[in-house]
Amino acid sequence: MDDAVTVWPDLPYASWRETAATLQLWTQIVGKVRLTLTPWLNHGWQVPLYVTAAGLGTSPIPVGNEILEIELDFISHRLVAPPAAAMPGSSHSSRKRLPTFITA
Repeated sequence: MDDAVTVWPDLPYASWRETAATLQLWTQIVGKVRLTLTPWLNHGWQVPLYVTAAGLGTSPIPVGNEILEIELDFISHRLVAPPAAAMPGSSHSSRKRLPTFITA
């Protein structure tokens, strides 16, 4: 069991607190979009994020005749979504960094 402890690096919360807060905000944004666009299922089962090769993402969400998928890309530090035309009421481009997304 001691070997398992040495495999994982130290992760003191103080050094990544801002990252954790930012990640929480991003997941809330994506979750609220998904919650708004999908029919309710018992216990909110329609809103999970799934692990992807680059981070976290949704499964396909039907929006009219389009399919919306949103991914939080942790490698390139971006929110990736289809063109804004697929998102009702949106004028954002498909790839934005967090500060740009919030102020847009």
